[in-house]
Amino acid sequence: MVHFPQFFGMAADSGFSGPLQLHFEYPLGGANDGRATLSISREEAFGAMKRDLGKLRGYLAQAHL
Repeated sequence: MVHFPQFFGMAADSGFSGPLQLHFEYPLGGANDGRATLSISREEAFGAMKRDLGKLRGYLAQAHL
């Protein structure tokens, strides 16, 4: 398990300024298997992504990145 506040704090302390990538590790209604159609609503899939992006942005702001 990653302690994200500590991790991003260390990244900030090191002067990190590179790109970040958010990778989703949970079922996304078929999109995670390369399907062209989702078995859940777009709102559910995008809602989960938005929630995780918001959490990441919070960690980044807390670390001043």
